[in-house]
Amino acid sequence: MKRILSFALIFIFILVFPADAKSGDIAGVYYSTDISTILNGHEIDSINIGGQTLISAEDMHFFAFNVNWYQEYRELHIVNALRAMNGEPPTIKKSNYPSGMVLGNYYETDIVTYLDGEPITAYNIGGRTYIHAEEMRKWGYIVQWSESERILDILSPDRAGYMYSVKLSNGEATTEEGTGSFSIDYSGDAHFGTEDANHFTSLMHCSGKDYSITTALYQNQALFYSTELINKLNSYVSRGISEEENVSPEEKYDIINQSVKISINGYQAENIAVTFSRGNGHIDYRFTFDGIPIFKLDEIKEIHFSVDENKNAEKYQIVFPVYESDIAESIIESLRKNYDDYGRTYRFFDDYGVIDFREVPRFGKVISHLYIVRLSDKEILYDVSPKVREFAGYDYDDLVFFDVKVGAIKNNIFFACNSPEKNGNFYVEAPTGTVHLISEYNK
Repeated sequence: MKRILSFALIFIFILVFPADAKSGDIAGVYYSTDISTILNGHEIDSINIGGQTLISAEDMHFFAFNVNWYQEYRELHIVNALRAMNGEPPTIKKSNYPSGMVLGNYYETDIVTYLDGEPITAYNIGGRTYIHAEEMRKWGYIVQWSESERILDILSPDRAGYMYSVKLSNGEATTEEGTGSFSIDYSGDAHFGTEDANHFTSLMHCSGKDYSITTALYQNQALFYSTELINKLNSYVSRGISEEENVSPEEKYDIINQSVKISINGYQAENIAVTFSRGNGHIDYRFTFDGIPIFKLDEIKEIHFSVDENKNAEKYQIVFPVYESDIAESIIESLRKNYDDYGRTYRFFDDYGVIDFREVPRFGKVISHLYIVRLSDKEILYDVSPKVREFAGYDYDDLVFFDVKVGAIKNNIFFACNSPEKNGNFYVEAPTGTVHLISEYNK
């Protein structure tokens, strides 16, 4: 009797605890559905697996993602990209079957799929990879369900307004030793600091799922006059100075929380951790933290960042210098008509500037422009691209302009142009807009 009972228990154990699923095993069935899944504003191929949605991983490269397959490692990497550069998304074919009808099986796979560097649940359907749509929330994606419209809407963090950077301070050259303490207060366009806030450059970044503040000290600014601050920050570091000194961030929480204060819109940061890195002529400290809701950029009203803040210290306004990149960005902003429009490159010379601008009138459709700007008043004079397209073999929307430079004759701007048919060397007389073809070769 005991032997019969033992066999029964073994049988029950096998039923309750099946062997691990293997690649190629049936994971479940998928159904016809009336639900439309929208990714970054456009419908993507999706299936329903009984209340949850899977979307086509390979098709995501049409929706502002870089999708790369690594055969050797059996890995598929999907990374959010700022631009939709791979053509217009494919048209979705709607099912003629009634909603809820079983259409087929989906299978386990040995391919590991990563979204923005982290593994995400994925299955195989007909040799293609599909990932779990609702799970994308973990990576900062906005996933919203509308029952009335039968739409699952997914937005990348950048397109939803949750990926951005905010300048907090700007390092200045100084010969005065710092105090080892500082405070920075941001409110809209106004920045105020105390003590060592002008000894370093700091930037707050939001990734869509968390915040960080990077603080950089430069040799040609105040690095050698920030001894006390550097020593203090080094004592907060849990990783990066040397492998022997690496510790878990938790071991540093208490000492950091006594000195470092970070708040956004009145919410106080928790679990602040500091890591260290160095570059060519600078050292960086990266502060990561949690406990603060993720805000859109236009929702950020106040930021406070301090180390051993002296409440009685005199405040001064932090002023940021104007760089060429700021001028170029303001011109590019004036050119934007659509969300995906962007400036690819720019070059400024004595009297004129050149801006390689990409217009995206609809998702995945790119039209190239090469604008000439008069720098004295920042006026956009004309677009070179239509003149280039008049030459045989260059009548394409998406032209690639590169190697822009000036020649021996002042205000003659030379550039190379790449089309699907030819590579050509041109120059434009900046004051008049007359374009000349110098040389070319067929591909």
